[in-house]
Parts: sequence; C-alpha cells; structure tokens
Amino acid sequence: MFYDLGNNTFDQANRLMQWMRTRDLGPDATPYVPPIVDTISVYAEAVDSSGNCVGEVEPGDVITLDPTADPTFAGPTLQ
Repeated sequence: MFYDLGNNTFDQANRLMQWMRTRDLGPDATPYVPPIVDTISVYAEAVDSSGNCVGEVEPGDVITLDPTADPTFAGPTLQ
C-alpha cells in the first residue's frame, strides 16, 4: 500500500503511520494481544447514550462494546 503524505513534516507523517499501525495491529504491549476482528449486525439508526451513530462507523474503525450491551434490548418490545 502506498501513502502520499504530500509535504507533511517527518513528525506529522510519523504520528500518522504509528496511529495507522496501532489501528490495524493493536497496541504495542507485552504480551502482544492482537485486536479481535469480528462482524456485528445492528440497526443503521442505532445510537448510544453519547449520541454516536452506528451509521458513522467506517471499515477499520475500532468499536468497543460496553459490558452492559445486551441483545435482549436490541429492538422494540411488543406488548
């Protein structure tokens, strides 16, 4: 893959490349734990308590699931 960083300084290019490496491979830690890659299915209109919309997520973005996430409450309840 080729990245055209234009006229960025070494510092700018270095920060960008480190961020992309961490996003793709996970943080540099001992012991190394690779990021979990999985597929999730949710409603496109789903919004969390902070107002973040699932429709704004792009491929490669890191998503952290809250431990309180429960599929029981994934949709409207019918009574």
